[in-house]
Amino acid sequence: MSTTMFAVFLLSAFISNLPSTIAQVSDIHGRPVRNTGSYFILPALTPNGFGVQPEATGNETCPLTVVKSSSQYDLGRRVRLSSVLRIAFLPIDSPLDIEFDYPDECAASGKWTVVNGVPEDSSPSLKLSGYNNVMRGSFRVRALGFRTYKLSFCEIDNNCQDVGVQVDKDGNERLVLTDKDPFAVVFLQPYFASVAKAAAQ
Repeated sequence: MSTTMFAVFLLSAFISNLPSTIAQVSDIHGRPVRNTGSYFILPALTPNGFGVQPEATGNETCPLTVVKSSSQYDLGRRVRLSSVLRIAFLPIDSPLDIEFDYPDECAASGKWTVVNGVPEDSSPSLKLSGYNNVMRGSFRVRALGFRTYKLSFCEIDNNCQDVGVQVDKDGNERLVLTDKDPFAVVFLQPYFASVAKAAAQ
């Protein structure tokens, strides 16, 4: 067993034996966010729309940039939150991967990465797999308030930055790394989104 895999095994064993009072990420209804579960990521102030989704920006011919929808009625695209740890629910501030459930066919995958140095970007941008200049690290979910969170990206040297929103020259609200104004979000299970939609009809 490699040193890295052994370390992950020890950490998994440690977390799986922690008391149930450990701080966990919760969805908008107070239910623990499941490891590998699918959720909509929505702005905390407008949890009925403006969700995150992939979009083609700049010279892209495929939707590879993670953006905030411009519609107040659009929940965006479902994402999957996955930890390498063998745990049922996601602890706050634990390393995880984020990916869209159903990426476009032209995309290599739905996995989120952070890309530095793309010409049209003034800040490191959240992109789907396929770009060069990808920063090495993992995403984290960190608490902001009651069932409200921010996303952060931590490089392998533990240098962390928050995820914020930056409007580009074409009006796209791109998710980027920032040292100020983090994007405050909530998590919504698709089931409850369907229930709310059916009730409104």
